[in-house]
Amino acid sequence: MRILTIVIVMAVVAILVDWAVSVPPSCYQTVDVTATGTETLDCTPLQGPLLGWARPSAIRIGQFVGANAASVTALSATVLALLVLLLGWSVAGLKSGIRTQRIETQEALRLSGAAAAEAGRSVNAIEQALIASQRAFVFLRRFEVEVLRYPDRAIIVPVWENSGATPTKNMRSHVNWSLRKDSLGEEFDFPDFAGGESIGVLIGPRSTVNATALEISAEDLDEVIERRGHLYVWGWAEYNDVYLNTPRHRTEFCNEVIISRDVDRRVAVNFAVYKKHNSADDGAIKTPRQMAAG
Repeated sequence: MRILTIVIVMAVVAILVDWAVSVPPSCYQTVDVTATGTETLDCTPLQGPLLGWARPSAIRIGQFVGANAASVTALSATVLALLVLLLGWSVAGLKSGIRTQRIETQEALRLSGAAAAEAGRSVNAIEQALIASQRAFVFLRRFEVEVLRYPDRAIIVPVWENSGATPTKNMRSHVNWSLRKDSLGEEFDFPDFAGGESIGVLIGPRSTVNATALEISAEDLDEVIERRGHLYVWGWAEYNDVYLNTPRHRTEFCNEVIISRDVDRRVAVNFAVYKKHNSADDGAIKTPRQMAAG
């Protein structure tokens, strides 16, 4: 702003000087106004709006300009040249400022885009945290056991629990059991035995549901009690949650059934967690069977 003011002032000065130089010499006429014939100037032509209020000074300036017209013209041209250079310098500075402003604007837009992307990631993280805290999560809560007499047998019922704040969708589960002479090997792949059908079930928020009951005969109980065999129970549950575009879930379990009997023939049943096939989702041994969530 200060540069612009200086330019305007210098331009006005240059214009005034140039205007003064352009006054034709013929306007300075001599007349005889004294008895002795002393010549003086008639300044009538100079009584314009600019110099009429300062006649003595105008006379002296006019005489000086008339006598030094070439020098004044050169000075005026020099001033104008300097003005041109100053204007060129100002324009160059203006262009540089525009380039700087453009770069700063581009950087601001880039930062705004980065901030918007970060905000999007934050919203997505919040949404994922909300889903994780509210979605259905199914796990094996416990085993219900009932030992019956006449004939002797045991009923084992796995109990599924949904600890989430929303219900399951399209849930299916399957349980198996096997009495073996030896323990499970590393190659055992936890199959679903023929005759055991997976069942559809719904578990509400923070609720439980019984899986298929398993009946163990008296002969098999004796095998386990007398340590002649190993009894294993395993199974799985697969389900969707209520949220869109979320994967199907799978929970697996496997336990060895430990049975003891006292002298009064009272039976105690306990369940030892097996080292494999006890996990959920990404940690599960098998992937869930895909089905439409609807």
